Amino acid sequence: MRWSRSTGQWGGGVRARPRRRPPIMGILRRSRPLASQAISKPIYMSERRLLLRTKHESCTFFSMVYDVRAIANLILDLADEGGRKLTNMQINKVVYFVHADYLAAFGVPLVSAKIEAWEHGPVFRELYHEFKKFGDLPIAARSSVVDPRTGIRGPANASLEPPTRAFVEDAARKYSSMTASALRSLSHVDGGPWDQVWNHVTSTQATMRISDEAILGWYRSAKH
Repeated sequence: MRWSRSTGQWGGGVRARPRRRPPIMGILRRSRPLASQAISKPIYMSERRLLLRTKHESCTFFSMVYDVRAIANLILDLADEGGRKLTNMQINKVVYFVHADYLAAFGVPLVSAKIEAWEHGPVFRELYHEFKKFGDLPIAARSSVVDPRTGIRGPANASLEPPTRAFVEDAARKYSSMTASALRSLSHVDGGPWDQVWNHVTSTQATMRISDEAILGWYRSAKH
């Protein structure tokens, strides 16, 4: 209880703060599916919560980091649907560029795997070793993982939020249409993340890692 000068009475007490509703994971607001809609850059991002705006609507969702093998399988499936076959070199470059575009657009990574600078461009070791049996021929299988709950090996899959899936599909179709040599040339651009690691920091970085920070710095630079 406390004395109120305005009423000349005791009362009022301590005002209780309103309870905050816990955040809802996944899509928070949408009016129709987004899988077939083009997505622009986010309006804002806070604690991996992204607000995206499409031509018809906006929505908020929580970003997740995915297994690179699952993203590769999704891209291979999309390429097959479009009548295109990808080689080991191509899938590594396509996944890299999709990851880079996503990182530049939203400020968070798409995949968690380490990216390395090899002679012919960025490479994910998981993908290279999974598909090296095909050599320079088109990949005719899918990357697999062991289910920790059952111990059974099966295709790597990921359940992407509709906005994420729409972005990945759009970028994947763009890069999957490029030849292996075109993808290699694009990844070798002067001053780019691969060039920075392969040609400039070899002596100081034995792991040849292409960091997300280097990718972001390149995409946000005036040269890009």
